[in-house]
Amino acid sequence: MWRHEARVPAPDCSWRAPKSVRGLLGEIVARAPGRPQIVPGRFSVPIRRDRRVLVFAAVALLVVLLGPLTPSGASPTNTRVGDLSRFRVPGAFPWGTAFDQSGRVWVAMPGCDPDTGCPSSTLPGKLGLFNPATGTWDEIVQLPSGYGQPLFVALDSSGNVWFTMPVTDTIGVFDPGDDDVRQWVVPTRRAGPWDLAFDHSGNIWFTEHFVNKICEFAPDSDTFLREIATPASGSNPYGIAIDSSNDVWFTENADSVALIGEYTSQGVLEEYKIRNTLTASARLTPHLITIDHSGNIWWSEGWAHAIATLNVAEARPGTNDGVTEYPYTPPCSICKSHTAGIAVDSRGFVWFDDSLQNVLGSMPIGGGDFSFYKVPGPNAHPYDGLNIDSRGRVWFDEEYANKLTVAIPSYRGRSAGLSRVVIATDDLQVVGTRLLSPVTLRCRVNVCSGLLRLIQTTTSRKNMPGTMTITTRSTVALASAPYRLAAARSGSVALALTAAGRLVLADATARSPLHLTLNATVKDGGIAIKNVSVH
Repeated sequence: MWRHEARVPAPDCSWRAPKSVRGLLGEIVARAPGRPQIVPGRFSVPIRRDRRVLVFAAVALLVVLLGPLTPSGASPTNTRVGDLSRFRVPGAFPWGTAFDQSGRVWVAMPGCDPDTGCPSSTLPGKLGLFNPATGTWDEIVQLPSGYGQPLFVALDSSGNVWFTMPVTDTIGVFDPGDDDVRQWVVPTRRAGPWDLAFDHSGNIWFTEHFVNKICEFAPDSDTFLREIATPASGSNPYGIAIDSSNDVWFTENADSVALIGEYTSQGVLEEYKIRNTLTASARLTPHLITIDHSGNIWWSEGWAHAIATLNVAEARPGTNDGVTEYPYTPPCSICKSHTAGIAVDSRGFVWFDDSLQNVLGSMPIGGGDFSFYKVPGPNAHPYDGLNIDSRGRVWFDEEYANKLTVAIPSYRGRSAGLSRVVIATDDLQVVGTRLLSPVTLRCRVNVCSGLLRLIQTTTSRKNMPGTMTITTRSTVALASAPYRLAAARSGSVALALTAAGRLVLADATARSPLHLTLNATVKDGGIAIKNVSVH
């Protein structure tokens, strides 16, 4: 019997500043109900909607100036939240969000929580279009009888609003131009269509969360093209995203599976481990998924209070090569934690929310310290609606408080501090001109190969209001390049990068030339590093 993350209202917990999860030396985290009768097919139903509705006299219920309890260190800037504004939604249980071409925000309001079960008496849900410029709801769409509860939303190139309805096993579309709404029953009964995304052909891919499938639908022909099943029967796919190569990435949410899936544009299903250990007892439940501007994959990890990334260049199916997890210490030590929404901004920061901690968080994309911002109110439950618009504003909904919230980040230049470059491999890590610890690289025929990482660590100090001084240590990945360490007959060791590696490092170190010298000896098939200098 399928059972998923039962979420309970979070208590109003006392606030505690989190510990940093990244040290000075830039740690490399190793790989380590029923169903209404609906006629299949396409049909149109007139719907009721109200234009230009001012939902409440005071739309902006609260504008709060918040500073981070823990400042985030990054290169070249730090983040904090400037203004945070909350707006009452014209429905209940707001969930997925999407932006139209003018920057307005569409919000799905199912009216219940499909994740924990919707009573059969639940009315069809709503869609709402919020206008940030006026602080009003330009559209409120009440779905007609026979429809379900919209959960996630996505817009096609014509501005049509597509949405999933897991309780009724349907997907639907609202056309703002002709005020029509249509729906289609998905091929698998009780599949639970969940998150959705458009591929480069304009087809819709969505996860079928109650089973083990993802599905492709072609709007042009009103046809479900295919369903792709994962090997594990109860994988419960959750989030989904399409990369620049038109590959489909999705999370397999069940903690007993806990994989990242990829269905390639060539029609091949690949799966990637997050950890090499058993995950069933680790509460690792990969949740929503997104792709950064370099094409790397990011996801939230649900009950594991962490975010994680897959470096696609290092990824190998069946392994967790290229995976880095970034766990954080929940700010409220007596509260539960569940990391849900996730998105990457254009300034190089990953944003996420923790629904049970009641916080919005951020972290530099290359790794570093976390910053947390408390969402006002004791039971807001920020969840799956986190999204970042073209202006860099971070939007999320408060599922239990029935609010749409926008946080406006402010980016501050890094204060003066010590900046150092670290050279690291899986076996070797040095900083400055000092070898951190004696190391012997065991290699075949005296040749070692792998990926060399350039990591810049920064220590900075800030004087906060009053007498408090905060010291921040952050880590930023500059590059990851292939290398070879070859022992010559003389016993010396030379560092040699591949052509691609040289290009990567040349670009990463263009502003600050980097030279690496290794002095080592060869003994018993191993290369023993005695001294490393970086200058």
